Amino acid sequence: MASSSCRPVGITWEYDRVELIADGIVHALGASLGLAGAIAIVILTANSIRAADTLSVVIYTIGLLTMLGFSAAYNLWPISRAKLTFFIAAEIDGMVSTFRRHQFRTTCRGK
Repeated sequence: MASSSCRPVGITWEYDRVELIADGIVHALGASLGLAGAIAIVILTANSIRAADTLSVVIYTIGLLTMLGFSAAYNLWPISRAKLTFFIAAEIDGMVSTFRRHQFRTTCRGK
């Protein structure tokens, strides 16, 4: 349930300007170091003999950078109905997708 200010009832976000700036700096630093690390690990594995090594590292780095990006977006986006709707829908979609994959695997194993 949400109040007239689009905030869930019973939950308060009372961050001052300094906390928001610090949060932005931490997320920017994390994303920058994550990107630098991703580039480094992709370059190191690109010299690998096996293409599967490089592919798996690229997939990992895409996941890493996506996670860091969503974390920054969630934590730095101002509180609003759009924020709550978008991130809750994305979380539910992720849980449903995970459940369906698990259900499909367990159903198909027996056949």
